[in-house]
Amino acid sequence: MILYMDLWHGRCREAFVLADGQSRTPAYVLSAPIATWKKVVTSQLDPIQGIITGQLKLKGNMIMVMRNVRAAKELVAACGRIPTEFPV
Repeated sequence: MILYMDLWHGRCREAFVLADGQSRTPAYVLSAPIATWKKVVTSQLDPIQGIITGQLKLKGNMIMVMRNVRAAKELVAACGRIPTEFPV
């Protein structure tokens, strides 16, 4: 599943599930197996620590992410507030 979010200066201008990864060209792609995402969304794994340890794969400007750690963590925290059912 691919979730596309258009974030700009602290605002989410749009967010939706993509049918394929070719319809948009994101500045960043963060990927991981569903079990890892569950740990991130339920606060069992810090997203930055996940990137550093290779549990989350980041394509994009790592320097910019490291300059905006608070924003990255808040984005993940916001995702954690959305009621979610994970497959078994």
